[in-house]
Amino acid sequence: MQRHYFIKSCLVASALLCAGSIASGYELSEGSRYFGGQFAMLDYDISGANESYEPTALVARMGLFVQDNVAIEGRIGTGLSSDKKYYTYNDADEEVAVELDSLLGLFVIAHMPLEGTGSFYGALGLSRVRTSVEEDDYWYSNYFGDMHFNDTYTVSDTGLSYGVGFEWHMSDVSALNIEYMMYVNESDYSVAALSVGASFGF
Repeated sequence: MQRHYFIKSCLVASALLCAGSIASGYELSEGSRYFGGQFAMLDYDISGANESYEPTALVARMGLFVQDNVAIEGRIGTGLSSDKKYYTYNDADEEVAVELDSLLGLFVIAHMPLEGTGSFYGALGLSRVRTSVEEDDYWYSNYFGDMHFNDTYTVSDTGLSYGVGFEWHMSDVSALNIEYMMYVNESDYSVAALSVGASFGF
């Protein structure tokens, strides 16, 4: 899974670097406000599992610079698509689907500007992540016939979130960004995201 994320990061970064050639001065000064959105490719990693799930999500962002290069940002997100995995056992098949229900977060964002290009940034905050897991089990028996069991449950946790990103400043009021964020990291599972998006000052 780490290899898949590295490949995705390289492809997305290459596309945004091409756009970055027209970068200009985006406001990072005290009192500036912004809003934006991100398309997020999630990595839902269950401890002990052979592979992780990769649902997608849409995340809205709104922030205020409380001092130069430092902003307070709120986020709200919802799932776009689920990811399904299929497993086969001796007398049974199992289909497991994972999807993001909702995401809420509050962050401190610290920027390190690069003259005329953009800015690197780090993010630290708290997030509440709620996901749905649906399990479909099909059992095959010569004595009882074929059986189907369905179970859906939700997982919700609040935890420390942290990440890094880069913004390409396209104009005085617009920017493109690429970001890696660890939203929750519990003992039995974690939810991270590789995201691309845009933001606009107002």
